[in-house]
Amino acid sequence: MTPTIRIDEDVYRWLQEQAVPFHDNANSVLRRIAGLDPGIEQYGARSRETPDQMEKSMTTRARKPPLARGQDLIRKWKLDVRQARFHRDGTFYENPSELPVALCDCNGYVLFESKADLVNHPKIKIGVKLNVMGGISSMREYVRVVKDLAIAK
Repeated sequence: MTPTIRIDEDVYRWLQEQAVPFHDNANSVLRRIAGLDPGIEQYGARSRETPDQMEKSMTTRARKPPLARGQDLIRKWKLDVRQARFHRDGTFYENPSELPVALCDCNGYVLFESKADLVNHPKIKIGVKLNVMGGISSMREYVRVVKDLAIAK
């Protein structure tokens, strides 16, 4: 059983100021400040930012352009599809709204002509998002693109 400690309001507010939003709890803040977790120091520097600075840096990160966009890959790789979806690792995609569709990763793509091809593929699970077990590069239909030249597996 872990011990319970009591702290006053001032100490609690100070702990909150040291916390990294969506990352820390009271224990992780104390472990970091006490140096009990090597390799976590990068969060310590960030926790000294004011709330306005943290919000600004989080907003800036959120505005980074995506690595690739499906529409750009259609043109770049000359794909004969109505829609393309991109995911860096080739595992999670937004569900397509138009067919034929290309599911793309950093190195290639898989084409699906019909909804049946997509729904019935053994590596694909469709829910809120489209999940590809093992990534599209593990599919036999995967086409690798090397310097914008398509090379079938």
